[in-house]
Amino acid sequence: MLREYRKILSRKEFTISFMLLFFSVIGEFIYGCKMFRNVSLSGVISAYDGTILSNNFNSPFGICYGVLLPVIVSLMGSTSAYEEKKQNILSSIYTRTNRAKYIWEQGGAVFLASFLGVLFCLGISFLLASIMLPIQGYNTMFMTDYAKLVSVDSEYMLDELYRLHPYLNLCVFIFMRSMFAGAFAFMAYGISFFGRWVNKIIIVLSPILWLICYQMAFAILKRIFEGKNLHLWFSSDILSMNHYGKFQVLIVLWLILVLIGILGMVKEMRRGDVL
Repeated sequence: MLREYRKILSRKEFTISFMLLFFSVIGEFIYGCKMFRNVSLSGVISAYDGTILSNNFNSPFGICYGVLLPVIVSLMGSTSAYEEKKQNILSSIYTRTNRAKYIWEQGGAVFLASFLGVLFCLGISFLLASIMLPIQGYNTMFMTDYAKLVSVDSEYMLDELYRLHPYLNLCVFIFMRSMFAGAFAFMAYGISFFGRWVNKIIIVLSPILWLICYQMAFAILKRIFEGKNLHLWFSSDILSMNHYGKFQVLIVLWLILVLIGILGMVKEMRRGDVL
């Protein structure tokens, strides 16, 4: 898998996507520095609220880790097998190595490249926020620290963790956003084996199309179960922090993304021809 990982890192698409994610973090940092340049200490927020993941600055850079993230990570390496097929080298690769082993290794490398790329950038964002902002800020959003601790809302995802251990909460969501980045790319890779009708555009856009369909389905189900305990299960947002909903739903949605990718890979493994 290391060889496939290196192949992805050498792609120009990976370089462009990674630089977009990286410089979005730098842009967020500069935007935050400018925003708090003339603000009194009492108005400064804590570092855990100052990363690009929380996007409390309402800057334009947060979109790269929001709605555009599925597309950006899919560009990194999800089209690898499709491009090899178009170049007529995939069939020769299959004659020299085990087909299933090659597909699993390439799929794993696609997941790992997207996961580590996003994890690294979010880690840099955390580091820069810690440099720019105090560990414990003074802006309590018109709520005392005591009130924040006693007003935990169980309808918010991991709200108790956010209020009692905010930095641990941030680490959890950094890891989850990175895991979803890997899952989006992995699913797109699996989609590339779904049939001859699949092209490069469909592969890259497939995660965001899935995201739109999931949001539409959840919006309908939320309206159906409005006023009932189940409505929280359909309020969960993949690309937000401590939003209304259930954390367990994120795990289920992640597994669905991975399963779609695996189905496409298994389809290719069972195919008799290699053309």
